[in-house]
Amino acid sequence: KEAKIASEEYDTFKDLFRYEVEARKQAEVQAVRKVGRAVEIFHQKRKGYPNNLDTLIPHYLPSRVKDPWGNPIYYKKSPNGYMIGCFGKDGVPGGIDENRDIFIQNGQFVPSLILSGK
Repeated sequence: KEAKIASEEYDTFKDLFRYEVEARKQAEVQAVRKVGRAVEIFHQKRKGYPNNLDTLIPHYLPSRVKDPWGNPIYYKKSPNGYMIGCFGKDGVPGGIDENRDIFIQNGQFVPSLILSGK
């Protein structure tokens, strides 16, 4: 009987952890979208993309945006637009589950990319 209770408690813990990770991943998506909207508004008004995210403060963003784990949002301007991303809980490129990366390139979510020179 004790083993069954322990197993049920473990399953409940796993479910809570999974829900927590999913909530943070959703918050990460929202953070990337928020920065993406600010970059797009900047582009519409200035006819160019910002060189870095600090350029957006305070007129387009009130302050630096961080992901739910406290890591900075990745931003890179390119000749053809921009890339915005989050590197998950560990804050480094690559990973699965809570360490999964997400990216927006020129306003569109894209699959994880291999980045050179983060």
